[in-house]
Amino acid sequence: MNAELRSAGDEFVMGAIEALTARYYQVETPDGVQYLLTREWLEDMEEFPANLITKACRNWRKSDKGYAPKSAGQLMASVMQEFVDMQTDCKKAKDILRLVEAA
Repeated sequence: MNAELRSAGDEFVMGAIEALTARYYQVETPDGVQYLLTREWLEDMEEFPANLITKACRNWRKSDKGYAPKSAGQLMASVMQEFVDMQTDCKKAKDILRLVEAA
């Protein structure tokens, strides 16, 4: 269960975001600004596991949105409830394990 919630890692996140946004028109961004935007994406996506990032990207591509997501919140909205459910299930499993170990 814990492995399901493990962070995807910077390389995976940037690969997924670059592949998704490359299909949409993007305004030219100065290198310094692009670096800051990249750091923000990585920071905002650090808690999400790879399977949900992949699913969110697929959901975005299949949607009728004709633009790239501008934020992690926009991108991950379609899987946020699933993420919350995963976190809750993981916490419950840990609580049960603690009770079993204490008995």
